[in-house]
Amino acid sequence: MRDRWPGESTRLQRKPGALARAAIKGAWLLYRLVPPSLRSRLGGVGRGAVHALVEADLFPAASFSLRHNGTSFKLYVVKDRFWAFSAYSRWADGTAVYERVMLECLTRLLRGMAHPGFIDVGAFMGHYACYATALLGDKEETYAIESNPQYYSALLRSIELNGFSKLKAFNVVLSDRVEAAGIDKQTVLLFEPQETRTHSMTLDELCRREGIRPKIVKIDVHGSEGKVLLGMGDIMSECLEYILLELSPLDVLRQYSGAMGRSDILTHLEQHGFHVFHMAGHRYPGSEGLRQALEAGFAYRRLNAKSSDLLLFDRPQDVFVLCSKRADLETILGPSVADPGLELDSLV
Repeated sequence: MRDRWPGESTRLQRKPGALARAAIKGAWLLYRLVPPSLRSRLGGVGRGAVHALVEADLFPAASFSLRHNGTSFKLYVVKDRFWAFSAYSRWADGTAVYERVMLECLTRLLRGMAHPGFIDVGAFMGHYACYATALLGDKEETYAIESNPQYYSALLRSIELNGFSKLKAFNVVLSDRVEAAGIDKQTVLLFEPQETRTHSMTLDELCRREGIRPKIVKIDVHGSEGKVLLGMGDIMSECLEYILLELSPLDVLRQYSGAMGRSDILTHLEQHGFHVFHMAGHRYPGSEGLRQALEAGFAYRRLNAKSSDLLLFDRPQDVFVLCSKRADLETILGPSVADPGLELDSLV
């Protein structure tokens, strides 16, 4: 459910929030009725509709009560972020858990490991970091790194809302070296920052400074993952056991990670002793269908630098890869099952 932030006006804020959720549900139902072949043609119309809704101030700042597998936490969301308001509204209403496959995978890893020292890189407003901290009962040190000052402030409010004492947040830009860095709305600019506000640092340096020895790291940095990974070689060799990595499309990687492509990133991971697995379902539609599919197990497949182009060439969206020092995932995730992607539309 959506909660009010202390001091928020009930009369002025709750009505727009209700209108926004109604608009989101209506748009989602209409979207599901449109044939897949026509959906891409509606992109411009959809962007115009979102702009109109934002201009109408239907997406105020809000806190959401979220729950997954018996673990509950609260999340604060800044105003005028349509997709975030949409995703967390649907989660709070029980319609769809956001990024369910990655969340389920993280749950298995955290429950199976003592002192995981979990780091959420690219924490956004903190839903992975807050979930992990709540799952661990606020008894284990967890860390969240967010470069955007606005989202970092929201993350701090989420920590306060939950009363967490073990979740530490950092407003840091990560890269493979110290270089000028700026923030343009939601984008980190490393190569030619227009408004330089800070300098980047490596994850290795941050961990040395703070005395952190992580075993699990989640990375979602919208194309900068190549540079982030190049700057964490020490912890990859010394203590890290798992990386939950959102791997961006090639054009986005080229823009924010320089010359690195997907195969280059996989080669780098292999050189540090990681086995890489593509986890199906990261961007599949339909929470109920995906929930049913995950009851049968995870669908995953081993990748390497040579096979990645063959498997990922026709995937224009972000993909989720699990990087493990273990060559066998069965003891943690069970045996791989069939990719449910073709069946999900019928289950929604």
